[in-house]
Amino acid sequence: MPRKIYLLVISLIVCLGCSTKKTEYTFDVKPDTTVDASIAAVKLIEQLKARKDTAHVTVVIPKGRYDFYPDTAFSREYYISNHDQSNPRKVGFALENLQNVTIDGQGSEFIFHGRMIPFAILKGQNITLKNFSIDFEIPALHQLNIVEVDPDKDELLAEIYPGGNYRIDDGKLVLLGEGFEVIPKSSMAFRPDKHLTYNRQDISFNPESVTEASPDHLCIRGWDQVKLTSPGERYVLRSWERPAPGIFIGESSNTVIENVQVHYAEGMGLLAQMSENITLDRFSVCLKENDSLRYFTTQADATHFSACKGVILSRNGLYEMMADDAINVHGTYLRVTKRINDNTIQARYMHPQAWGFKWGETGRYGIENLTWTPEVIFSDNIIRNNRARGALFSTPKRVICENNLFDHTHGTAILLCGDCNGWYETGACKEVIIRNNRFINGLTAYYQFTNAIISIYPEIPNLKDQQRFFHSGILIEKNIFETFDRPLVYAKSTDGLTIRNNSVTYNTDFEPFHWNKHPFFFERVRNVLIENNHFESGWDAERDIRTELSSKDAVSVK
Repeated sequence: MPRKIYLLVISLIVCLGCSTKKTEYTFDVKPDTTVDASIAAVKLIEQLKARKDTAHVTVVIPKGRYDFYPDTAFSREYYISNHDQSNPRKVGFALENLQNVTIDGQGSEFIFHGRMIPFAILKGQNITLKNFSIDFEIPALHQLNIVEVDPDKDELLAEIYPGGNYRIDDGKLVLLGEGFEVIPKSSMAFRPDKHLTYNRQDISFNPESVTEASPDHLCIRGWDQVKLTSPGERYVLRSWERPAPGIFIGESSNTVIENVQVHYAEGMGLLAQMSENITLDRFSVCLKENDSLRYFTTQADATHFSACKGVILSRNGLYEMMADDAINVHGTYLRVTKRINDNTIQARYMHPQAWGFKWGETGRYGIENLTWTPEVIFSDNIIRNNRARGALFSTPKRVICENNLFDHTHGTAILLCGDCNGWYETGACKEVIIRNNRFINGLTAYYQFTNAIISIYPEIPNLKDQQRFFHSGILIEKNIFETFDRPLVYAKSTDGLTIRNNSVTYNTDFEPFHWNKHPFFFERVRNVLIENNHFESGWDAERDIRTELSSKDAVSVK
């Protein structure tokens, strides 16, 4: 081979090798060592921010346990809706202004210390998180395992779990975290089988005194639960603080969370705001194991979507033991505070946790920002043993809620809400399909807006004089209701509701207690159709349907 041709071939091979070389993005810490993984997370994200190309990159983290500490983590000022504004915040993975990145934990356990946001995705595009779990070494929530009860002495003996992280100040119990303290004010009561205790909701924790009988065993006197409880019950002690979610998504598009489990967060499991197109596939807020000693997961909702748009897809998830809803999708109203002139008004967000929103953009102004409203698909999920409610939908775009199991939600299983006087959560629903779901003993306690297993309950102070209907276009079909009580569907201010081809069976698992004694209770509705539903013990339309503030032909029965 001539020398010039030989040198040219060598040069081409070298250049070709250079062009195909890929940058390796490494998570530079060994698993299962308790070495501070926050340092490695900071270095990894610095590498990702420095890259020049925009091709999709997958960061593979070897399977194992990784411990993240706040002192070396990212420090950020984030304004997160429906949470406390406790800035600055410590963040494990601050994925900001990145695109086309997948982080694959390969089944790793990410353990966080102190008060941290494990993952934040801000102004990102095409970000995927997959195959890992999130937990905290010492949670702020604790529980009391009831050991003995002495009603005559008005006292009980309880084991505190997790043990060792508490102190008693002048007869008051103080729960200790890593770098923070919590004085519990409320509790949730659970039976040994992990169902919340029947007809006991939002129990105050205000005993006259707490003393230590022995390490991790507390003598509690003068608590109003002494005469109501029995050995084996658990009381989850909590405050109402929401310092941080497990995952925060803000101003991002095309985010995917796949096969991720949040075992604990002191706020919500996942909070998304001002983001477009979010897919949750096998995302769960759940216990680590079915036989876990814990009886709690998150301080608030499992998933919460505020002022998002595009499509929210949530499927194949498990949501259990939360202190609030499995999913809540809504916008946020501003209240008009002043009319300045014919073309100008003054308005403000009213709820103290309404932060982080863009209420309008150039050319798109509105008191309810209809541009930022999503379509929702919530399917093939399990929701069980949680406080308050199951699924909340408040959006004018299409909602499909299908093939889910709602198992012992303490309150309403599905709520279509909306109000401009309390939570200020927007969203007059226009098309909602609730089908092929199974409801097992929902509504075993009474909470706000929980008038039936499915409650269509916009909060309207003056319903009688309301000029327009709030919700419309709702279909409830092919569902199975297994219940001990009477109320199935409640609706107010609704135009267009069809309830058909559903099956209802009754059991004696609990005593009926709800004030609503009607399977169907409607207030100011029209165009309601009830047809071809099967009741195990039969039903009588005249007895079982109650209507108020509606015309005589508002409800049609076939």
